[in-house]
Amino acid sequence: MKMRPTNNLPEGCSDCLNCSDKIMLWSIGGSFFLAIIKLLGGVYSSSSGLMADGIQSLSCVIGSTIIMFSIRISKKQKDMHFPFGYGKVEYLVSMIIFSLLMGLGVYISGSSLLLMLNGNYDIPGVSGVPIAAISIFVNFLIYKYSICAGKKTGSNGMIANAYQAKADLYSSTAVLAGIALAQLGTVFAICDPLAAFAVGLLIIKDGVTHWKQNLQVILDKVPDPEYRSKLQALVLNEPLGATLEYVRLKRTGEKYWLGMGLNVSDGGGLDVLEETTSHLKSVLHSRMSWIGHVEFFLNVPDEPVIAAPLSDTDSSEDETQKS
Repeated sequence: MKMRPTNNLPEGCSDCLNCSDKIMLWSIGGSFFLAIIKLLGGVYSSSSGLMADGIQSLSCVIGSTIIMFSIRISKKQKDMHFPFGYGKVEYLVSMIIFSLLMGLGVYISGSSLLLMLNGNYDIPGVSGVPIAAISIFVNFLIYKYSICAGKKTGSNGMIANAYQAKADLYSSTAVLAGIALAQLGTVFAICDPLAAFAVGLLIIKDGVTHWKQNLQVILDKVPDPEYRSKLQALVLNEPLGATLEYVRLKRTGEKYWLGMGLNVSDGGGLDVLEETTSHLKSVLHSRMSWIGHVEFFLNVPDEPVIAAPLSDTDSSEDETQKS
C-alpha cells in the first residue's frame, strides 16, 4: 500500500465520494455476519481454523467501526489550532488497526502451533467449507469497493479497511483449503490447524508492512523523487522566468501541503509576483488534484525572501508575508 497521490478524478467519481459511509456500514454488517457464522460453524464442525477465522472477522468489525469515526474526524476543516487539518487522524487510527491485526496474528499462530504440538485436533466437519466460501465472496466485495473508494477519495482509512478485508479473505481461503485437505484422512487432520498457523503469519507480515508505511507518513518522510521531478518539469514549462530551488511535500490527509522555493530572476514588483503565483496556482490545481494548500517562497535578487501562500479563497492564507 504505497502512499501515492490520487490522480485527477474521472467523471462520476462523486459516486465514490458519496458512498464511502455506506461502504463502511456494509463492511461492518458483513464482517459481523461472517464472525457469527464462522464462530458457530467452528464450534459445530470442530474446526480450529474456522474459529480463528471468526475471531479475525470480529476484529474487522471493531476495526471498521473505529475507521468510520476516524474518517469523519479527518474531514473536519482546518483551524487555528490545527492549521494542517485533521487528516493524519486516519493514519494514526490505521496504525492502531494494524497493531491489533498483528496481535491477532500472533494469537492465531500461537494457539494453532500449540494444537499441532499437543496433537489436540480432530478431523473438522465438512460443513465449514461453505462457510469459508461465503466468507471469501463477502470479503472480496468489501475489499473491492473499499479499495476503490479509498483510491478515489485519497482516504487512507478506507484503504486500511480494504486491507482488513483482504487479510480476512486470505484467512478464509487457507481455512477452506485446510478443512478440505483434512477430509482425506487422519494423517491430513493437521492441515486444519496448519492453515490457521499460516493465516496468522500472513496477518503479521501484512500488519508490519502497513504499520511502517503509516508511520512514515506521520513522521513526514520525504516523498518519492518522482514528485519533485514532475513539479520541476511543470515550473520549467511555464513562462515564469523562475527556477525551482526546493520542494517540500507534507501529506495532510487526502491532500498534500506543498511548499516551493523559486528563484525569480526579475521580480518586477509585487504585482508581477502575485500574478506569477496566481497563474502557477491555477496550473497546479488543474493538473495535480492531489495538491491542497500551496505556499511559494520567492527568492528575488537584492530582495528579502517572500512567502506567498497560494489561495485566493481562504482569507487566512491569502496574505503575502515577508520575512
